[in-house]
This record gives sequence, C-alpha cells and structure tokens, in this order.
Amino acid sequence: FYSRLTHDPDFIAFYEQATPIDVIERSKIGSRPSRRTGKRESLGDLRAIPWVFSWAQSRINLTSWYGVGHALEKLKDEDPDAITTLKKLLKTDPFLRYIITNVESSLSATDENIIKSYASLVGDAKIRDKFLHLLLEELERTRRMMGEIIERDIKIRRKNHYYSTILRAQALDPMHYTQIELLKKWRSPDGNKTGKKEVYLTRLLRNINAIAGAIGYTG
Repeated sequence: FYSRLTHDPDFIAFYEQATPIDVIERSKIGSRPSRRTGKRESLGDLRAIPWVFSWAQSRINLTSWYGVGHALEKLKDEDPDAITTLKKLLKTDPFLRYIITNVESSLSATDENIIKSYASLVGDAKIRDKFLHLLLEELERTRRMMGEIIERDIKIRRKNHYYSTILRAQALDPMHYTQIELLKKWRSPDGNKTGKKEVYLTRLLRNINAIAGAIGYTG
C-alpha cells in the first residue's frame, strides 16, 4: 500500500513541491550529500535523513503512519480474532507497544490544515488533489484504526504529551505559513529577476532550522 503511493509516476512531482526537500538539499548540515548520485529522477537516489526530514517539515510525517490504517483495517476484515490478539499483546509486548506508541506520537503531530497548505504549493491541480485525497483518507483511517486497537484516548493515557503537542503546534503554525510563502517566492522565476533568490534561500534555511528545533527532530 505504501509502495503503491511512492511508486506512482506523479508522486515525485507532488513530493518535490509539497515539501521543502529542494531547500534541504541545499543546506550544509550533513557529512554526505542528500542524494547518492546527485540526480533527482527517483526516490531510490535520496538518502533516508532528508526523506524523513522533508516530510516532518511539512507536518505530513508520511513515513511513520501511511499504510498503518490500511494494514489494520485489512487485518480486521480478514481475521477479526487477530485484532483481538493484537489488543491483548499491546498490554504485554514491549516491542509492539513501542511501535504503536511511535505511530500514535507521529499522528498527534500531523496536522490536516498544514498538509493542505503545503499541498497548495503543487502547481498541477490533478496531481495535488490526487495525493491530498490519498493522504487525508489514510490519515483518517489510521487514526480510526489506532483508536480501535488502543481503545483509551491519548488525552487520558498520555496527557502531558497530548497537551505539549498542542502547545508546540501553536508556535509552529506561523513558522509553517512563513515557510510556505518563502517557498513560493524562492521557487518563482521572479526571485532571479529581483536578485532576492539567495535572500529567500537564507531565510528558508533559518526557518527550516527553527521548525526542526521546535518539533525536536530532523530525519
């Protein structure tokens, strides 16, 4: 299910416009270049850290939850007893609990409104609408299925985490909207005409650093 998304012929076009990966590739924060060969023809050439980093910046966090809802729903439909077993194991199996907790944390940091705002950067409406629909549909399904197997709301089980995420989001939102506006200006041909391309890039790199510091991780 995940591979079907990432191997769609239009996926790279969506990814390169709906995330700041093109800015991250110009940052000097790693010992190795973001791409193994320097080409931008496939995802296979992209290293893991900028891949995760770019999705985190746009608050989509695709790499941590996309496909989870599909898998759980499929399991429920094909083998209801397995879902019952899964619920029991969550109380006793540390590894399973660790995985599910991480998915849950990522879901709590994922924001539909921010996703839509970054998707608006995609120029082709058909590509934008197709992937936005897929992302939001799976996000809703993953949240619903996670709720079914965990049963107790995160507001009750992980109160501090839940409210700290909300508080962090209030500070993050203005930075995301600033980044989106800067990406529009930096990617526009007018940036070269006005001589502000490098100015926009510097601001974007600072903005990316600020968001990464606020969310607490890169890739």
